[in-house]
Amino acid sequence: MARHLVIVESPAKAKTIEKYLGKDFKVLASYGHVRDLVPKEGAVETDNGFKMNYAAVERNQKHIANIKKELKKADSLYLATDPDREGEAISWHLYELLNEKKLMKNKRAYRVAFYEITQQAVSEAIANPREITMDLVNAQQARRALDYLVGFNLSPLLWRKIRRGLSAGRVQSPALRMIVERELEIEAFNPLEYWSIEADNNLDGQAFSAKLNRLAGEKVKQFTITNAEQANAAHTRLSEAAQGKLRVAKVEKKQRKRNPAAPFTTSTLQQEAARKLGFGAQRTMRTAQRLYEGIDIGAGQVGLISYMRTDSVTLSNDALNEIREFIAEKFGENNLPETPREYKTKSKNAQEAHEAIRPTSARNEPFKIKQHLGDDEFRLYSLIWKRTIACQMIHATLDTVSVDLACGNDNTFRANGSTIRDLGFMRVYIEDKDEPKKDDNKENILPPLVEGDIVELQEIRLEQHFTEPPPRFSEASLVKTLEEYGIGRPSTYASIITTLLDREYVELESKRFHPTDVGRVVARFLTQHFAQYVDYDFTAQLEDSLDEISRGEKDWLPLMEDFWTAFKHQVDDKMETVSRDEAIQARQLGTDEKSGKPITVRMGRYGPFVQIGTREDEDKPRFAGLRPGQKMDSITLEEALELFKLPRELGESPEGEQISANIGRFGPYIKYDSKFVSLKVKEGDDPYTVTLERALELVAEKKEFDANREIKVFEGTDIIVLRGRYGPYITDGIKNARIPKDIEDPATLDLATCQELIEKAPLPKSKRKKAAAKKKAAPKKAAKKKASKKKAAKKKATAAAS
Repeated sequence: MARHLVIVESPAKAKTIEKYLGKDFKVLASYGHVRDLVPKEGAVETDNGFKMNYAAVERNQKHIANIKKELKKADSLYLATDPDREGEAISWHLYELLNEKKLMKNKRAYRVAFYEITQQAVSEAIANPREITMDLVNAQQARRALDYLVGFNLSPLLWRKIRRGLSAGRVQSPALRMIVERELEIEAFNPLEYWSIEADNNLDGQAFSAKLNRLAGEKVKQFTITNAEQANAAHTRLSEAAQGKLRVAKVEKKQRKRNPAAPFTTSTLQQEAARKLGFGAQRTMRTAQRLYEGIDIGAGQVGLISYMRTDSVTLSNDALNEIREFIAEKFGENNLPETPREYKTKSKNAQEAHEAIRPTSARNEPFKIKQHLGDDEFRLYSLIWKRTIACQMIHATLDTVSVDLACGNDNTFRANGSTIRDLGFMRVYIEDKDEPKKDDNKENILPPLVEGDIVELQEIRLEQHFTEPPPRFSEASLVKTLEEYGIGRPSTYASIITTLLDREYVELESKRFHPTDVGRVVARFLTQHFAQYVDYDFTAQLEDSLDEISRGEKDWLPLMEDFWTAFKHQVDDKMETVSRDEAIQARQLGTDEKSGKPITVRMGRYGPFVQIGTREDEDKPRFAGLRPGQKMDSITLEEALELFKLPRELGESPEGEQISANIGRFGPYIKYDSKFVSLKVKEGDDPYTVTLERALELVAEKKEFDANREIKVFEGTDIIVLRGRYGPYITDGIKNARIPKDIEDPATLDLATCQELIEKAPLPKSKRKKAAAKKKAAPKKAAKKKASKKKAAKKKATAAAS
């Protein structure tokens, strides 16, 4: 019997750790959170000292039951959830849950943290346990309470003022504002024209180019030449001065050192994985989790990287010693600096307690363990391994050359080139950039030039340019900017991005974030009416305060009180004073010539639409939804009027059915009397141009499909055997049942078999939710009915007695 019970968060980690600890230890997984706030209003009692009402997480009940069962047999409990605030809180919640059931009586509880899953690290952690750190727990509780209060109070306001189903988060809202503001910058951007002039040259058969940097004795800047006339005049002047030759006036050689990047933090790993591997933040963290928890690389499971939620760039002495030994063996002593490199984080809210993300052993070279890893795991592990090794290698040495080429007496072209003298750390790894400059990847190899050399001028090239707007955020650049502003924590970046995409506030196009119409409306509403709460500095200061709580420097309750008092007042005020039209910022497009009524574009329940008229008119306003690709902020009056050409009456079918084309909630369609068939947009069908002939083709196809859809109908019942998109199936109008593979001909099915299959089939998701809610409500309803009967009987007895 195991004497000690160890609880971790994931089953993969449990399997690895149990192997290391031996027979006296039983390791189980909590599968993440064991308790959370009750999912309803009043979960945080703001008028009762911010008491937080927790409930057990339903999906993990069987795992908790297993933990309770094993704990009864054990002498002690080791809480070994992840080594961060979230993990500390999970340990505390689990302890509270077990203590409430009186399962901790006469048992000791210890808190241990595994920063890497290796034999040595696990053994050392178990040998040096500590108590649960309540400062970390309180910091997490404060964060959870703040997020709950913002969500449960702002979201209903958005539902009432904009549309149902929207949400606002304490950290996701500033991130949304960031994306929307960048889009507005791009839309407001006014491109400026400028020209560059380059000379293509040749010396002894080696071609190279040089850029004009002095014209008529003046330094050439970006906007020195701003139109074709000036460019052509400069071209004439230079051509006449050069007469087909340029003279080497000056040669300047320098040696430059380039240092390696720091080892990975959560943020920089997400950024680099996005740039180099094309991974989203969520994919990066899922893969890193697997590498941390343990993978069998031939001798049983072992954690391959240290804990992946960290903002520290430090490495332990043990890790440094092993890395330096490895570099000396693999690349030679000459590639090793005299002393270990030290790095300092640039993060605003950095916690230095953890290490950077690194391989648990430098000797686990990626190519040696590739056969044991999935593709994502190998690629991400290689990235982490290379970055870590490179960070402790010598600098790279580059020779740079700058050459001035005289063109006449007062004009100069400049050529720049560089060669790598010593690769240093670049033998292993080079960091990518978010927005590389156009010339970053051009390697200009220059011939050996000395002052006085005459080079042959082959051509003077003129190039027209326009300034470009700031780029839209990629996942990498958004994470970097959030970190620079101090918004969120390493563990929250992936969930911020996922929430924005899931809520359809933003879209990813060509790996760049574009705000949707609803995203713009929400961001505009929050910025106008809750400016303080989407302010970058305010959000960062709140993160600072949470850090202070985690360090025991500040109490969490005063922070909650200060935040809640002002926030609640503002929510209540906006609920009363802001009208819906003001909230959705209806944009006036013009006036309808026929009716003289205003035409506006606004946000509706199912998305943006154009409206002719107002609610105050005697006649009802007319509405038309925007087409795919049309945006509220850019649609023109002419484009809006086009939308009202639907529905289009196309004519009659030979059977006398009225045929029309329109766009509905689920896309464009043809209507024939009271029935519908979807238009095939991918085949070029368009409700604004589709002909009667094409509409009749689609209607005929639909009729044929419907006619052939029924395989067998059981008269007097609701059961039918139908042909479906994924093959034949049975339905009773509520449940759908698959047909067993051993039945070759569905037409041979009898009623009894169909009824049996329908009986076993699961309810649709929507019906399941209703059934679950009904089941949950049934005991309360029965108790209420019983109490009502009891009350009535008592009343009757009292009346009889009197």
